[in-house]
Amino acid sequence: SDFLKLVDGDRIEKVTFSSDGTQLLGVDVDGARLKIEALPNDPGLLTQLTDHKVDVTVLPTQEAGGLGELAQSLIFPAALFAGLFFL
Repeated sequence: SDFLKLVDGDRIEKVTFSSDGTQLLGVDVDGARLKIEALPNDPGLLTQLTDHKVDVTVLPTQEAGGLGELAQSLIFPAALFAGLFFL
């Protein structure tokens, strides 16, 4: 594929995999982004990327309780703000 040709030509700087490993976002040496939606199951891809000194990261998995996390993240700032209000 074109992406693998870019990797072999040392034109890709950074690659970020989705948490499930089915998508990939790459950045080339010029700063252009490329997205691959349907990644083939290629066990040699990671080795190929590391051999060509590509910075590889994987996004963490998303938890299903998004609303609960949002509420928890707002509790402390809201309590702090309320405390400052009553001073």
